Amino acid sequence: MAQVTFIEINGDGIIVGIHDTNPSALPEGHSIEEKTVIDPLGLLGLSVTQIDTLPEDRIKINVLSEKELLRSKLKDMSLELDFKTRMGEDTTDLLADFNRDKVLYDAMP
Repeated sequence: MAQVTFIEINGDGIIVGIHDTNPSALPEGHSIEEKTVIDPLGLLGLSVTQIDTLPEDRIKINVLSEKELLRSKLKDMSLELDFKTRMGEDTTDLLADFNRDKVLYDAMP
């Protein structure tokens, strides 16, 4: 649902604040733009050029790539392997999964 929002923009053209009311004081170099937008919080950190863009078409920030997600999974598996080894548990299946994913990770650009 669209709502009227006061969008705070810094001197570099980045959206740094979302307000329900027009703030009386702003840091030096900041400006306010009054807009009716859908999902105003989704604008934080984006360029001012994204204000009129629909949420599904906005630039995604802090979205991990497939390689980064796989690396995170490998780190978790490595910790689990270490723990199971210290506990004297069987790691055969987990090690096979780790090795398979490691080959995939190494093959990614």
